[in-house]
Amino acid sequence: MNLRLLKAEGAKLGLICFLLPVGSGLLLIAVTVAQWQYHLRWGSGDDYVIFNMMYLFLPLSIFLTGAILTSMVAGTEHESKGWKQLLAFPFPRFQMYLAKFFWVLILMLLKAMVIILITILIWVLFISSPLPLAFLIKQVLFSVLAYTPILIIQLFLAIRLENQAIPIACGVLGAIAGRFLPLFSMEWLYALPWSYSGLVSPFLPDHLFWLQVSLGVSLFLLIITAAWFQRLEWK
Repeated sequence: MNLRLLKAEGAKLGLICFLLPVGSGLLLIAVTVAQWQYHLRWGSGDDYVIFNMMYLFLPLSIFLTGAILTSMVAGTEHESKGWKQLLAFPFPRFQMYLAKFFWVLILMLLKAMVIILITILIWVLFISSPLPLAFLIKQVLFSVLAYTPILIIQLFLAIRLENQAIPIACGVLGAIAGRFLPLFSMEWLYALPWSYSGLVSPFLPDHLFWLQVSLGVSLFLLIITAAWFQRLEWK
């Protein structure tokens, strides 16, 4: 990856691209804490219920954030009619595609970092029990990494389709699917990439297997979509 190209792609990102993962991470924490307090108030849980609440809302938040980010990154080029100019630069096309992918992935990891840090802060300030730090990091980071196949699909749709309403609509439907697919007893549904974020929680015994599957599928999709972008022609 050319660092100049990566830096140039980062310079195109508006402030909103950085505020979105931070804001969505804070919103997730707010919803999680509110649900946690509700359960504590009714005596139906303990301090560690917070991780159950996070597990319920984390995939949904990740899917929606990723759908919006990919549309914002690709939408900038669509609105400015800049794809032809971009492809005229003296860089291999696949590197341009990878630069956009890596920036969206970095922003998703920023969201993960915000969730982890704010959860640690809340735990230290308000909870006397020892913090299961390793569990927290795995819960959040694994879910974000397992979302990578869908992130690639969303980026592909956002680049291919000028009307960004369609990729965002697909992202919303994917978020709903990602929330419920891991709950079905039909295990063949677990092979769908939309299931992975809900299957990599440390609560589940096979979470490392599904994390490995998601990373393998991500590599495959990245190669396929990068080859597609290499041959893409813009009118």
